[in-house]
Amino acid sequence: MTYWRRNFNVQPLTTSGNYWNDAISAGNTYIRLRIRWGFHIDSPTTVNMAYLASTLVTFGLITTVGNGTEEPVNPQDVSFNPDPPTQRFLYWETLAPVCQGIDDASGVIIWGNSAHSEPTQSEGRVLATGLSEGDTLNLWATWATTVDLAGTFAANATLWHSVSILRKNDGL
Repeated sequence: MTYWRRNFNVQPLTTSGNYWNDAISAGNTYIRLRIRWGFHIDSPTTVNMAYLASTLVTFGLITTVGNGTEEPVNPQDVSFNPDPPTQRFLYWETLAPVCQGIDDASGVIIWGNSAHSEPTQSEGRVLATGLSEGDTLNLWATWATTVDLAGTFAANATLWHSVSILRKNDGL
């Protein structure tokens, strides 16, 4: 049987984080992913704009083997596939903040993310094979920034992502 699962999540944009999206058991397959992601930052007008604009935000979707409590890799520390073909990045991209507006009266600069350069669809099939008893193939969103936005810039930052997952369940 083949079916879709859709997730949407909003998190504070901290120096690194992750969010569990899905799990499949042995013999099942991730067929296709459709991804949307981005971030929003509000900073004070006293911030060093050039420094904030050079802050990089990296986001990835990665598969891991475990029980759903394992920690996925930081996408800025490890941009290669940890243990292919099962444990690997299905999507990986780095974006920078772009100033979208300045409200001098409120003392706030509004930032969004730069345009995506990577396709936001993955056709990489991942078959859940070689799993130990009780393990699943888990799909994680993982992200990291080059700077602590809240601490360095006194900024309020959020990261959002949505993923549509096409799964084929042929396993046990």
